Amino acid sequence: MSGEEPVKPPPVAVPVVTPEPPPPPVREPRPEPTPPPPVPKPTPTPQGKARLSASIDALGALVRDHPGIVGLRLRNTGKGPSEELSATVALPPGVTLLSGARRGSALALVKPVGSVDGWSCRAQSGGATCVRRPLAARASTAVFLRVRVDASAPEGAGPAVHVNSGGVRLRAAATVGVQAEGAPARFATDGKVLVRSIGNTLLSCPQARDGCEEARERRGGRRDNDLWPMRRVDEDDVARTTASSGARLDLPPGSQIVWAGLYWSAGTPKGGPIEFRPPGRKKYSLIQPTQVTVRPLPAGSGYQAFADVTALVSAGDRKGMWWAADAPVKQGVSQHAGWSLMVIATDPGQPYSQVVVLDTATQVGGEDDEPGRVDLPLGGLSPAAAPARVDLVTWEGDADLRGDRVLVGGTPLVPAAGDRRVDNAFDGSANGADKLTFGVDVDTFSGELGDRPRLSIVTRRDAVLFGVVAVSVRTRS
Repeated sequence: MSGEEPVKPPPVAVPVVTPEPPPPPVREPRPEPTPPPPVPKPTPTPQGKARLSASIDALGALVRDHPGIVGLRLRNTGKGPSEELSATVALPPGVTLLSGARRGSALALVKPVGSVDGWSCRAQSGGATCVRRPLAARASTAVFLRVRVDASAPEGAGPAVHVNSGGVRLRAAATVGVQAEGAPARFATDGKVLVRSIGNTLLSCPQARDGCEEARERRGGRRDNDLWPMRRVDEDDVARTTASSGARLDLPPGSQIVWAGLYWSAGTPKGGPIEFRPPGRKKYSLIQPTQVTVRPLPAGSGYQAFADVTALVSAGDRKGMWWAADAPVKQGVSQHAGWSLMVIATDPGQPYSQVVVLDTATQVGGEDDEPGRVDLPLGGLSPAAAPARVDLVTWEGDADLRGDRVLVGGTPLVPAAGDRRVDNAFDGSANGADKLTFGVDVDTFSGELGDRPRLSIVTRRDAVLFGVVAVSVRTRS
């Protein structure tokens, strides 16, 4: 029918289909991790055993009514380290430890001499007890103790030591004890150290006299102080000084001063202070002697003075000119006056060494024109050690009087400077000085210590005053 709206068919209901959720994923079980194979523990290498040896000796000599030094040395020649070390030192009757402690303080700490090397010591009745960490294989160690010998100490007996290291026990005793005379040690140390000695004269021939300059240059036949009216030399740049001279000291860069001793001497019995100046300084320091020894000489009495200048040298430059001035001197024919600086310093480039300093003003020769001789035992140094260096200071030697010899272990040594003659050791030469040093000798010698370590000074025609010697010995590797 026209004009009528078409009839719309009813909507067909379309069913809504809800999709089913996908099934959850199936997780396969993870395999358990396989544990790594156990790392085998290293089989411990059997450690070698320690093998200790010990020695104890007086350095130089234990002399009645004098201080001295007792040295204890231990060596591990085994293939393994030792246990902790404990050493009980027994001193002979009349020898006491210088601990600086008050009376009644039996457990006072003791300050050893020189390189301590890990040792800690306490005073006890009759001696001291010292302890140290374990000693490595193929290593050595030493400790040095200052002592005082009474004037009435009986001769003969020497120090002894008992060492305990875990289950290792050993004992050692000195073969030489207290003596009536000899050269006690001033200082001792072990380590990678070196010794240097310098010095110069404070008197010389009058420079205006004919032949004086020739003699100062070590030429001609008038090189003895008994051929000239000796006069003060004044070579520094200070107007107020009346007698002065310098000497050059060369030490390795970075070296540390272990000990420094200043010695001076003149042909007068009145010893007194000296002025001393480090390199680069303009002002002198007045040094008072802590010991003055007076001895007879052919031209009258003479003195040797000593002062410990370790602090002053430690603060100074390692290279340069040291100056000394205005010590008590006497001018005139046959007179001498001079000074010497003895230094021990560390140097990592040096082999392990033992060093001992002995000083005692002792006249050698000059009595009724008879030959003179003095023997200084070098106790406490390793007899098998080699080579040895000897730095020796003597006074009043004459360059043109031959027959002076220095022997170590019976073998004559040649001085490293001066005329370099084995039969004229004391010829007016001093390390660090350029000119002839009338009556002042600061010499260096080299040799081997030998099986019987002993320093001998022998004169045939000359008369000298032995002052100080420093002996340094390389130990066995």
